[in-house]
Amino acid sequence: MDLADPAKLIVTSSHPAAYIRHVSVMSQTIRSRHGQLLSIVGADGPDRALFTVLNNLIAQHRVPVMIAISIGNGSGDAQGSERGLDMTRCRDDMRSSLSKRCCRLVEKQCNVTLTKDPNARATTGGSSGGLCALIMAWYHPDLYRRVLTYSGTYVTSNGHPTPKPPHGAWEFHEHLIPDSPAKPLRIWMEVGRP
Repeated sequence: MDLADPAKLIVTSSHPAAYIRHVSVMSQTIRSRHGQLLSIVGADGPDRALFTVLNNLIAQHRVPVMIAISIGNGSGDAQGSERGLDMTRCRDDMRSSLSKRCCRLVEKQCNVTLTKDPNARATTGGSSGGLCALIMAWYHPDLYRRVLTYSGTYVTSNGHPTPKPPHGAWEFHEHLIPDSPAKPLRIWMEVGRP
């Protein structure tokens, strides 16, 4: 942590990596449902655990049938990496655009229709992916109103402050939540330690 700016996390082991983005889809649910599908979009994929958990919960009738889309990060981590730049700038431009394109691609290639009801669409992710999930819903409650985050990284870790917002994800604590009118979001945050 930068003692002069507690909102800034400094990671010295970070380095750029190849820029690759994969998109995975949980296909078991596609064959079992007609009409519009509920959806959950993972923001830091590929997330095989998401698919395993959902398959089990659907089989136990604990959650409705839904399609899961896991969007890969930009690779690497923290300062200087595409993943770090993707996820910690706390802006909606890239993530919401990517989410929309991926959902359209899934609809076309899997021959399904995803629901347009934002109350039936969720985002999820862990660590920086948890932050990314919150960003997607915060800036677009017209698309997503359910957020699941696991150990979300609600600080800035890209090491490159941006003019807007200047403190990255720390802005959620400092300004975005306290200074904004209430949003129709349901957010579940989990943080644990062994």
